[in-house]
Amino acid sequence: MDVETAMATTAMPLRTDFPLTTDPFKYRLMELVGVYGDALRDRCNGLFSDGILLAIYCVVKLEKKGERGVPTIDAKFLHYKEY
Repeated sequence: MDVETAMATTAMPLRTDFPLTTDPFKYRLMELVGVYGDALRDRCNGLFSDGILLAIYCVVKLEKKGERGVPTIDAKFLHYKEY
């Protein structure tokens, strides 16, 4: 197996490459995850232990609260399993 093929088989699968965007709303959402992602993960681990939030069948809402937007992500938590 050549190096390029070996690298491709060990790369993490992503649903999108998250390209740079000129849309300010999408940019701020990506910035939010970049800034608060580690803290949210730590909080999630503190509440549920080690695992992930399932993106399939999640419900995302955005509500207006005065001059602010309140995003809510309702997702199932899955614990990591060892096989």
